[in-house]
Amino acid sequence: MMPDLAVFVPRHAGLGIFIINTDVQPPLSIFVKATMQESSSVLMAESAAAMALAAVLLKQLQSHQATLLLDNQQVVHFLNGPNLSNPPDWRIKPYTQITATLLSETDSVVRRIKRTQNQMADSLAKQALCALQTNQLGYSRVS
Repeated sequence: MMPDLAVFVPRHAGLGIFIINTDVQPPLSIFVKATMQESSSVLMAESAAAMALAAVLLKQLQSHQATLLLDNQQVVHFLNGPNLSNPPDWRIKPYTQITATLLSETDSVVRRIKRTQNQMADSLAKQALCALQTNQLGYSRVS
């Protein structure tokens, strides 16, 4: 998907999440390739839904001090702002609320990184979408 174009017809989107869990020794790298069935915008898929999925995973890992890195300034600004009731796009509200809950219950933070520094998440998202299109979706655990 092109970053600045809205998708008017809901379609599948790839989500990529890269977690380094330093709460365990040795640190554990977790690579997540997921798909979203009805994404109606790049903002929804690449930013809000991926952040919500990461928040759910971090909660399951019982991580209390995470730094979530995102290449979308608009969503980062919103999540770090004082008013979480009016997201930049109303369709992302369910996802931003999941992330906001993690932020309020832990010492986790959201920071912006350049899109060029987000290559791992981008690559995982593309792999997930490609696997879906070729009907090869599965999972694997990497230690």
